[in-house]
Amino acid sequence: MAPRARWNPHRCPSSAKAATTSPSASSSCCWTGRCSWPSPRSACRPRRPTLPSRSSAAAVGFWLNGRYTFADGDGSRLGWRRFARFWVLWLAMTALSTLLLASVEARLGLHWALLAKPVVEGGLAVANFFLMRRLVFR
Repeated sequence: MAPRARWNPHRCPSSAKAATTSPSASSSCCWTGRCSWPSPRSACRPRRPTLPSRSSAAAVGFWLNGRYTFADGDGSRLGWRRFARFWVLWLAMTALSTLLLASVEARLGLHWALLAKPVVEGGLAVANFFLMRRLVFR
């Protein structure tokens, strides 16, 4: 686990002491640790997406995929059984994404994890499309 960032007033220039809420090169020297946005209020906590926002985005994704992307000649392909299969697949892909990015960060560091995120998410998006077509909206 990474050490929490701590305020270091001895490394902070006087101009940066007043501007600790804006991301700038002068204020980033005031913090030690893995913080890229120094702010006393956040205390360098990672910002995680909230459960309601991710869940509502997934629900809208299910509706759009069933209504337009995977619709057949008879109309939309929605229903509770497909909805349950969708959530199982969504949870599995979210867990796999988290696992892959956490392993890259543990082995190579945060910089490489940030560079790997688009590659991982893009690969999982392609795999997710084919899995949805085969398992959810069949």
